[in-house]
Amino acid sequence: MGELHLEIYAERMRAEYNCPCITGKPKVAFRETIQQPVKFNYVHKKQTGGAGQYGKIEGEFIPLDAEQYTKVEFVDQTIGMNIPKNYMPAIDKGLHDACERGLLTGHRMSGFKMVLLDGQHHAVDSSEMAFRLASIGAVKQGEPFIVQFHCTLLL
Repeated sequence: MGELHLEIYAERMRAEYNCPCITGKPKVAFRETIQQPVKFNYVHKKQTGGAGQYGKIEGEFIPLDAEQYTKVEFVDQTIGMNIPKNYMPAIDKGLHDACERGLLTGHRMSGFKMVLLDGQHHAVDSSEMAFRLASIGAVKQGEPFIVQFHCTLLL
């Protein structure tokens, strides 16, 4: 519905039902999502004298069903200790941080899951911050599109 539609309905309610309406500027709740499975391979590497930052993650973004369009899920399917388990919460946090601001329009991303398949860490340079930034970089490799917005009318 556009702004004109809302104005017409509000006027009809005033005229036909004698029900005054308080209207405001409509807020459009755009969302971004990933439409088809996309593989990612991202390396976050930053060296500045001393200990640097290193984190590599590989996996796939998979769209969720239409009923779950508001969810963002993280699934760890790594085998072995390529990425130590204590870095998994940082990867999950990076995913959710990246989804809060989206890629195309800055609106929230949702409706997909990140399946982590493999990765790499460095004994000295890897940290939670490095894997969080690697996760944010991986989301940028996704191919998002804008989902139609939903409008709520309160009576």
